[in-house]
Amino acid sequence: MITKFRNKTKLAAAILLSTTFLFSTLSSITKAEDRFFYQIGASYVEGNSHSNFTPNGTGIPFAGNIEGHRLDFGIGLSSEIKKIKVDYILSYSPDAFGNQVDTTNACPNPSTECRVNIKDSLDLGVKFYLPSNASKITPTIYFGVSNADIQLKTFQKGSTILMMSHQRNWGATAGLGLNYDLNNNTAISLDYSWTAYEKNSEFINSNLQESAKSRPEINSLALKLKKYF
Repeated sequence: MITKFRNKTKLAAAILLSTTFLFSTLSSITKAEDRFFYQIGASYVEGNSHSNFTPNGTGIPFAGNIEGHRLDFGIGLSSEIKKIKVDYILSYSPDAFGNQVDTTNACPNPSTECRVNIKDSLDLGVKFYLPSNASKITPTIYFGVSNADIQLKTFQKGSTILMMSHQRNWGATAGLGLNYDLNNNTAISLDYSWTAYEKNSEFINSNLQESAKSRPEINSLALKLKKYF
């Protein structure tokens, strides 16, 4: 209970800090022609947990490939940098609405389930619109950072949880996309992104120096709707 409360406190602090940073930045660069927007997106996610179990210093594969889907909600500002259109975006993918980004099972022990889950993520980044001859379709590139709740979990099939931990980890994101303007106030985009998170480690048995480690790396393909307000 205490650990869960701490995780929620850390998440709230991360959201507050990111929101404060975003709006302090936006307020300093906003011009009369700049426009605020909100967006929603649906993504298919796949990747690898790059995880292993280390009993007595030896590495054994743990958890395996990551696959899943998620919804995200965001706010942002469209502006310009030296006549190049840019979007500053803060988005959040909650551990709700059926979101599930999970690993396939690859435990050393066949009677045990091993999982690495990305429970939720908070993303802050900048999307640059590249010059294009098409009137409504514009290629984009994206750079940003992500902060996600990475869960490590092992349990006996249909029985006891052996180990479960949550760590909020930072990651770097880069991506490409295509933006299509439906009208002056609405746009849709198809976006691909790659995110690599920092290493996540948890002791299972400190006396035996047994630990589980992961360094999730994911690819995401998303369809997003943007609406100016």
